[in-house]
Amino acid sequence: MSPIFVWLFGGLIASAGLVREFEISAARDVKAQLQGPAVVNVSTRAGVSGLWQEIGSAKIRAKNFSAQALPLFTEPERSQKGILHRLELDLTDFQLKQLRVKRLTAQIPDCRFDPALALSKKKIRLSRSGIGTGRVEVDSVALEQFVLQKFSEIKRVAITFAGDRVKVTGYGEFLVVATEFEVVARLEIRGANQLHLTDAVIDFDGKRADPLSREALLKTLNPILDLERDLQLFGALQLSKVSFLGATMIAEGPATIPVRPKGGAND
Repeated sequence: MSPIFVWLFGGLIASAGLVREFEISAARDVKAQLQGPAVVNVSTRAGVSGLWQEIGSAKIRAKNFSAQALPLFTEPERSQKGILHRLELDLTDFQLKQLRVKRLTAQIPDCRFDPALALSKKKIRLSRSGIGTGRVEVDSVALEQFVLQKFSEIKRVAITFAGDRVKVTGYGEFLVVATEFEVVARLEIRGANQLHLTDAVIDFDGKRADPLSREALLKTLNPILDLERDLQLFGALQLSKVSFLGATMIAEGPATIPVRPKGGAND
C-alpha cells in the first residue's frame, strides 16, 4: 500500500475520531442540563473544518426528559469566530415546565459559536443565532393536564379538536358558580406568543351562557397558553400558525436560540 495513501487514510480516521469525540462530549453536555432518563444524540454533517472554526450542520436529538427551559441559549459575549451554518433540533416526548410536548423541531441557520471552547472542552456554546423555522406538537391529553394545573377553578376537563375549532368540556368551580361547562371556540394567536379562545359558544349546565357569564369564563381562561409566562421560552418560538391533526395541536412559526437570561449558568 502506498505510504501516501496510508497517511491520508490514517488522517481521515483520526479526523473522524475527533469529530465523534466532539459529538459524544456535546451530547453529554446537553444531557447534563436536562432531568429524567434523557437520551441525547449530537451529530454533525460536512465535517468540522478549519481547526474547529466551521461546522456545516449540527443536529441535536433528545427524548424522554423534563426541563424548566429549553437547553440551549446564546451567549453574545463569547467569541463569534466559529461558524455553524445550520442547527437542527429534534426534541420528542418531553416535559417543559407544566406542558408535555410530543415533539419540537427547529431548523436555524447562520449561527456562531466559541471555537476555542469547542476545541478545548468539546462543548457547544453559541454566541449568535439566526432566525429559522420551528414546529411544536402537543396532544389533547397533554393539554388537558396542562389546563388542570394552570387553572385551579377547573376540576375536570376534556379537549377535542374538530376542523378549526377546539372543544373544551368539564366541570369548574368559579367565583360565583359551580357548573358543568362546554366551550367551542377558535384558537387565535395574539402577540406572537399567546393562544386565546375566541368566537366562542359557551354552555353552562346544558344552557347557553348569558353574555356576562360568557365573558367572565373567557377572561378566566385566556390566554389558554402563553409561551413566555407558562413555558418561559424567552422568544425561542414565535407563533404564526396553529392547526390540528387528529388529536394533536400543531403550532408553527419563526424560531431562534434566545440569549441566555441574566443570572443563567454558563461556563
